Amino acid sequence: MRSLTRGATIARNLGLDEEAQMVRTSTSKLLEIQSLASALLLSVAASGLYAQASLDHTVFRSIATIAFCVALFCFMSATLMSVAFLVPLMTLSLDPRAVLHTLSPIFVWPYYSFIGGYVCTVGGATAYFLAMDIQMTHTMGCLVFCSCVAIGPTCYVLYAAMNIMQQGSMYSVVGDAVASS
Repeated sequence: MRSLTRGATIARNLGLDEEAQMVRTSTSKLLEIQSLASALLLSVAASGLYAQASLDHTVFRSIATIAFCVALFCFMSATLMSVAFLVPLMTLSLDPRAVLHTLSPIFVWPYYSFIGGYVCTVGGATAYFLAMDIQMTHTMGCLVFCSCVAIGPTCYVLYAAMNIMQQGSMYSVVGDAVASS
């Protein structure tokens, strides 16, 4: 938070207008939160990948292995891309609207990687529990309950957030920057 305040002060001294300062601050905060969430879930995917080694060799173990491996790389990519987008955005000599205009075609990649990682983590966790020696009725009951209480609502929120983000001010700022140039 301190770096954002310091960056806003320097940007004011460089003569960037208030809108450019707002774009820089809000977009950098978005990327920081996204990279933090991706990094935290990266550890979940890695733990799942290493935990599946203790399971019996079944088709569900193979599915868990593949799903956790894909999730691991999705979360790693989302983390690294979010941080990599912060570098040019926080370069104080650059106008953040121009940076977003340049990055606009690929700016959503970290978000899509995050969603892919989440879906693969859910799939890996499901396969992990199916590979365990638990009665199928208990496993299916747990899956139905978790789908209704956690998985379904989370997928809906991720979908809704993407729709809001596509219609939100970040993309209109990018569009305005394109129109004015």
